[in-house]
Amino acid sequence: MDSLTDGVYLGFLDSETNIDEVVFDLAVWFSGPDANRAAIADGETQIPVPNDFYIRNRSKRTFVFEVASGIQATSVWYDYDTDPDLENDPVSWPDLVAAFKSAEGGVWSNLVADPWWITIEGGQVVRMDEQYLP
Repeated sequence: MDSLTDGVYLGFLDSETNIDEVVFDLAVWFSGPDANRAAIADGETQIPVPNDFYIRNRSKRTFVFEVASGIQATSVWYDYDTDPDLENDPVSWPDLVAAFKSAEGGVWSNLVADPWWITIEGGQVVRMDEQYLP
């Protein structure tokens, strides 16, 4: 697989992500009984899985996508210091990238650790939504 077709995918942002491109490490989200089955298949020992979800990320291969000019982004942690509701709130792409790059400790470190849902259209990322992990 050289690239990903248009659609919505879960994964992790690589530190090389910048204002012009997203460097994305694809993962798979499982929930409910599927989460337990996937965790068992991967050799995990904590069954049932905590919080009823499991993320599989076997490959460290990354995909690089251009960022669309009108990209929409939401984040749980970006404005947590002023709005601690743990809801995905809109954030500008330049502000999100700056926060991602400076996320050394504190709540912004979650920007790097949390998975993201990206929407690809025409080979570009048009939307990114942070996935809150309890």
